[in-house]
Amino acid sequence: MAGGASNAEDDESSEAEVEAFLALLEEARARETAIAAERPTAEIMGMILLQNAKDLHAHLNVRRTSAYDSLGDDKSEADEYDFHPAPGSPADQDLQWAESLVGFADNPIRISLDLIQRLVAATVEHLEGLAQLTAATTLMRAPVSLARSAMEAAATAAHLADSTVPREDRLRRALNLRLAELGEARYEHSGGLDEADWFEREIDAISTGVAGLGLAVKNTDRRSRGLPSIHPKDTTQTVIQEILERDLGSSVWRSMSAVAHSREALMLVVVDALNPRGGNEQWRARDLARNCLPALVVVDQLIPRLGTYLGWDMTDAWDDAKKTLLDVWLRGSGALDEEIERKLFGDPA
Repeated sequence: MAGGASNAEDDESSEAEVEAFLALLEEARARETAIAAERPTAEIMGMILLQNAKDLHAHLNVRRTSAYDSLGDDKSEADEYDFHPAPGSPADQDLQWAESLVGFADNPIRISLDLIQRLVAATVEHLEGLAQLTAATTLMRAPVSLARSAMEAAATAAHLADSTVPREDRLRRALNLRLAELGEARYEHSGGLDEADWFEREIDAISTGVAGLGLAVKNTDRRSRGLPSIHPKDTTQTVIQEILERDLGSSVWRSMSAVAHSREALMLVVVDALNPRGGNEQWRARDLARNCLPALVVVDQLIPRLGTYLGWDMTDAWDDAKKTLLDVWLRGSGALDEEIERKLFGDPA
């Protein structure tokens, strides 16, 4: 009898432990649901980003127009949409310095300013596309691909507008990017001799100019399989790593590139396995924010660099708005879940 009573007590104890464990699971699930409900939805994140991108676009247009109007009698309609630096700014000083360079057909700093303008325009447009996709859907691959494009464009523009490096290095960076574009175009038009010759002449013109700086362009021959470049050659990965912490930047960029090129991407393995398309929208919004947030961090680094280099006041364009934007996206990514949990349930005992 004693043994039977003991077994019964053990069974009751086991059942109580199971019930207690299930109760803990239910409590944890309830807490997680409550925390998730406090995160901003994908629609809210997208709408805030869209407004920020549009405001940034409008502010850039105001600054560009103001700089153009300040040229007075020196302005021409052909220059209306160019980026014109403020007098005395690092970019303006670069332009004056480059006027004395021998060998270039035109002021080579204009190449840099044109590249920066195009990259900034691309950044803003990619941000608007990312915002619209985020607000309208819980797709993952398309928004992440746009975020990668925005991150690359913003990082490259920041790389070219870095006022902390010598102007010779800024010029090398810009000319390397232009040479890569010309080299790609040369291959694309290799079937049309006249067009290929035009790109060849552009490459030769840059080669002549940089020779006066004591530098040399490699792979200038159209038969060369490598792209023309000036040593040291910049890569997208190293440019990204200048803005984001070195290992983080490399990891994030590679993972986002894998998504964009439909390769296996570690950032999506867990998402696809545990919460595929059509699953929990709150979780997918969190994962989307987590994977796209680095692009916003890079854009945040671009704006002050751009303002400093061009001598444009970009404070109104970003500083106040970014606090709300980054806070909303940080909350959406789950990075502030502990703060939300303390707010809802108090400090842990």
